[in-house]
Amino acid sequence: TPAEVMREHQRALTKAQRELDRERTKLEQQEKKLIADIKKTAKANQMVVFFVSLTNGVSRQYFWNPECVQNHGEG
Repeated sequence: TPAEVMREHQRALTKAQRELDRERTKLEQQEKKLIADIKKTAKANQMVVFFVSLTNGVSRQYFWNPECVQNHGEG
């Protein structure tokens, strides 16, 4: 019946939203860890490690910028 089909689609949408929320939370935790590592290495004057970590952070911001993701999809 149409109600069952609608219910299945609604469940699929809800599941996809939960998965996106989980992934966003995981990425936010990784970002916090990366920022803490950058601060720790900068404080310890380990400049080589600092610049590598900083580069990783900058590239992460570029790739996870919603505008960049949207533009790459338009291709």
